Amino acid sequence: MDTHSDSPSEKQEEVAATSAKGRKYQTEAEARRGGATWWREESWPECLYKKLTVGRYFYRARTGPSRPFLQLETDDLKVARRRLRDKMSEVADLRASGQNGKSAEFRTLGACAEEMLRIVQRSERNERTRQAYKNHLDRLRTHWQRGIFESYPAARVDLDAIMDLRDHLKNRAVFVAGRVGPNTKRVKKRTGFSNNIVNQTMWALRVCLDIAVDKRVRVENPFLTKSTLEKKINLPKVRRQPDLPPTDVMQKLFAEMRAVPDAARISTKRGGALFSFRQQFANQNADLAEFLAYTGCRHEEALDVRLGDINKNAQGFLFVDGTKSQQSKRDVPIMVPELRPLLSRLAFGKQPNDTLFPSTADCLAALARACRRLGIPKLVQHELRHYFATVALEEGASFPLLAEWLGHSDGGVLAAKTYGHIRKTHARAEADRIMASLAKKYGTTGANVPTPANPVGPNGVKTESDAVPFSLESSVPATVASLQSTSA
Repeated sequence: MDTHSDSPSEKQEEVAATSAKGRKYQTEAEARRGGATWWREESWPECLYKKLTVGRYFYRARTGPSRPFLQLETDDLKVARRRLRDKMSEVADLRASGQNGKSAEFRTLGACAEEMLRIVQRSERNERTRQAYKNHLDRLRTHWQRGIFESYPAARVDLDAIMDLRDHLKNRAVFVAGRVGPNTKRVKKRTGFSNNIVNQTMWALRVCLDIAVDKRVRVENPFLTKSTLEKKINLPKVRRQPDLPPTDVMQKLFAEMRAVPDAARISTKRGGALFSFRQQFANQNADLAEFLAYTGCRHEEALDVRLGDINKNAQGFLFVDGTKSQQSKRDVPIMVPELRPLLSRLAFGKQPNDTLFPSTADCLAALARACRRLGIPKLVQHELRHYFATVALEEGASFPLLAEWLGHSDGGVLAAKTYGHIRKTHARAEADRIMASLAKKYGTTGANVPTPANPVGPNGVKTESDAVPFSLESSVPATVASLQSTSA
């Protein structure tokens, strides 16, 4: 890892370590007592140093304008010598490539970023993923903290620069929040990106430095060294677990989205034209929210659904032409009763090739306002997809089948991890159902639960009082038996 040292100036090339006053030390012990930072013996290779403050070995190699100290990641001299030979071989190759002019065009971060975009464009990634990668690079360019990103030498990026960028993104970066369209009247600005956004930006920088290493602009990627990993550059991921309301509350939420606030006052203005416009807009928002909740579509997928996709491949199924992956193209069952009248309303006056929603449809703000008016936890558009998955699981759908409906390609692994949360009301109902089944099977008092014939106490003494009401034949734990006795 490239780490600029706090050692004396590069003009000082003494064999022994030197103090601030310029006095040489004859032994390592004297250098330590004198407060020196770096030490090297005359018998060592000329570029091998030991940092006394940490007791580890470094080497110096000039691969660009500077001659920084680079880590060998060891405190053993023999290991340091062996690793130094390998590192100097890499440096020799790096210098040779620079002399031949093969890596001259990739010396800056801007050039590495452009190469990353070219690699992404040549890949088989879909357009949405390519745009996401471009957004990561744009964010990196905007918030880079060490001079101008486009002209900053890739060989000079060290741990300090990386940590400065991370801290700026997390605590000080100012950005525009939410979607900004042509009709946006007020732009909201926030300070500090989320952990996930910070990690995505750091990933873009890591890829740029990988390209620099591949093009022999630098010896190693600072992200890959042990000390850097110990710093934990990536922030912990924060996955928001939505508090999904019961089905009856969800129906109230959709009804609340259709209500126009201050309807009585607005209906008297402009001959009711303003009220009619707002009511139409509210109905569109509610229809989109219901569609997302009943089909499990992503927001972008819902905006691309056409009238001809209903019953396209099979009767009673909706074809979703997803673009995230090949498995995103799927048939979703029209199984929720409320979905059929919703599709009938959306199909009114449309041709088979017409989309069900306009391309600008978005229910994010309307959904948040309705949650606030009802006094329930805030929901966002993507969490309506969680609602669809949760309802399907509660009704007995398997994870592989759910993954097929959601457009996942892993056979249900991601569905089990992401959508496996169960609402409290359903969990309580399932617990009551299991308890009733066990009580019916083993009786209401727990007297029929068999116990081991020869129970053994904690000291190895067989006592009747130490019997544990559990057996392999019955598989009924003691807690169940005690609950049965209590209910009786």
